[in-house]
Amino acid sequence: MIQTTAVFATTVDGKISAVDRKAHREPDKADQAHVEFQASLADLYLLGAGTLRSEGGTLLIRNPELLAMRAARNQSPQPITCIVSQSLRIPTDLSFFSQPIERWIFTTEASLKAAAGSPLLNLAEVIPVGEQEIDWDYGYAVLAERGIKQVAALGGGSLNADLLKAKKLDMMWVTIWPTLFGGKEAPTAIEGDGYDPKQAPILELLETRQISSELFLQYRIHYRDKSG
Repeated sequence: MIQTTAVFATTVDGKISAVDRKAHREPDKADQAHVEFQASLADLYLLGAGTLRSEGGTLLIRNPELLAMRAARNQSPQPITCIVSQSLRIPTDLSFFSQPIERWIFTTEASLKAAAGSPLLNLAEVIPVGEQEIDWDYGYAVLAERGIKQVAALGGGSLNADLLKAKKLDMMWVTIWPTLFGGKEAPTAIEGDGYDPKQAPILELLETRQISSELFLQYRIHYRDKSG
């Protein structure tokens, strides 16, 4: 059984970044430590290709205590990072490809065929998990076959929406930044087509923490059937 936890932060108005997704934001030490701890529990990260293009790389576990805990659990020093890319349009000069990690890419049979001969195929293990679209049931079967038990979904909003639609997200850790970004084009934590209120997943609050003006909220996700 694979457990998947989405770990992300939003402003009070629900934005995961400003309209300019590459705009600099001062890092917050409490949030960084929280994300690193939650991520350190994972065997594998799921990361959307758009998030990778914006950030350039993946999260590395650096805290010696967390690294020691991973070793005690017989986990590799760094979780595998699996990029989810429908198109395989991923620049090969990103710092991601020189990070000391194991790299996988979930894509489609069609995109893999179109990318024949691309240098990208030599930089990561590219795994087709669907013909024309990502098939999350198949993708999770692949993860299970490879012994993955704990997954951290680290962004972005399209990935979260796809995982929710496929009913693969079990938990969420949400950091609420004490600020407002605004902007109708600024990305939100859950993109996609959205939900009718009667069909929207229900969140069960499990834990709250407060550090200064930041809130850290843990939720369990409950899905509804078509009748609501």
